Amino acid sequence: MTEKTHSSLAIPARDAQDGHALPPRHREWRRAKIAVVIVLILLAIGALRTVVANMMQSRSVAQTTQQNAKQYVDVVTPKQTDGSAGVTVLPGTLRGYVESPIFARATGYLLHWYADIGARV
Repeated sequence: MTEKTHSSLAIPARDAQDGHALPPRHREWRRAKIAVVIVLILLAIGALRTVVANMMQSRSVAQTTQQNAKQYVDVVTPKQTDGSAGVTVLPGTLRGYVESPIFARATGYLLHWYADIGARV
């Protein structure tokens, strides 16, 4: 190794004047700090935007809730009729939401059978 080469690999040694020197560390740290500051600023902007959007949405929800909280009711005064019609008319019908047939002797409806089908009870 008297010459400026690595004897086993035949790689010439480089001098500091060859232009292949590493950049100074303070430049790398400065770039890293700038990158971190930029990322933190972007995160702060995103957080601020989210907070403002949530505040605006909560105001909108509060207004909608107040509007929907009002209850509207139709008030009717009952009037007595003369009764000459003789027919009682109700203002609606009574029907179930779901209609399903119930068959005789289906399991689960009765505990005991005291009469057969068609027998007089």
